[in-house]
Amino acid sequence: MSSGLELKPPSEAIPLRGVDSDDRHELMTDWFYENFEDPAHHYPYDSEEGDYHYVWGPFDAREQLEANFPEATIEEIDYVVHFVQGSGIFNWAPHQSRIRPDDIDDDRPRAPSIEQQVAALGGQLDEIERLVDTLRPQNPRMGHNRPPEAMVIAIDRQELDEVKESIRDIRGELAKQDPVNNADAATLEKAEGRFRSLARKVLGWLAKAAAAGVGILATGALGEAGKELVQDPHALATKLGVAADTLRDWIHHLHPPF
Repeated sequence: MSSGLELKPPSEAIPLRGVDSDDRHELMTDWFYENFEDPAHHYPYDSEEGDYHYVWGPFDAREQLEANFPEATIEEIDYVVHFVQGSGIFNWAPHQSRIRPDDIDDDRPRAPSIEQQVAALGGQLDEIERLVDTLRPQNPRMGHNRPPEAMVIAIDRQELDEVKESIRDIRGELAKQDPVNNADAATLEKAEGRFRSLARKVLGWLAKAAAAGVGILATGALGEAGKELVQDPHALATKLGVAADTLRDWIHHLHPPF
């Protein structure tokens, strides 16, 4: 029986020849997140089997990067693999932007509609804002007595402010009449870029902490949101990724790429 879905191939990777090392890392990371995502976003989990029900996949990050970036060095591949797997994800699903439904109905789980994704976005923004606020210094003396085996997630205050600004902007788009079809794509694109940038920064700090063998603290770890971030440092990056994926799907709905 047909799955009722069609998987598009990965987007064409940008050639790396002549690109600086840091920019090569960023290009490869951005390409990977454009084409692959956490299976938890859309695939059902079978607790008995201990794994997700993959329609396509799972995909290995190293295999995909090596296949699509033949010009990359082993060190560059290692760097990006370590970075993307820093979130604890080792088996990847294809990004939902690569999956198109056809006209065949069956009983397989379907990806949520863009209307459902946008409807859920408001609550996701609330959670992201709570966690972002734990990274904003609320008292310059806080953390003075933190244990030596812990390190603070230090993110530039301007970047945090820009994410909060984009959260306000997206809420403005959600407040429009028929937001799914009337949103401003440029606003969504700016927000998506900011969300993914902050997620990369947080994951970078987590990778650094893991390499140093130390724990994580948030600079303003107060209340339940602060406890959540300390107990699950990947929480913010994960939530940012989910919201960014929704923004990308929303942009594709407004301006289909095919």
